[in-house]
Amino acid sequence: MVQTAQRIKLDRLPAIVFSSEAVSPAVYGVFRPVLLLPANYTDQLSGEEAEHVLLHELAHIKRGDLWL
Repeated sequence: MVQTAQRIKLDRLPAIVFSSEAVSPAVYGVFRPVLLLPANYTDQLSGEEAEHVLLHELAHIKRGDLWL
């Protein structure tokens, strides 16, 4: 995640929470965003797929989508 965040020039990394109740990746929180991932989610993905998921979710933080 650090490399992916650096790639899009994200200044601050969100906390990551894995939950058995999560259905899909999501970002929550405006002031201290949290990346929520389903438990064992990354076990099912290739490295490239995991990077795409991170890029997508981190882009929401970078663009400030959580304010909307």
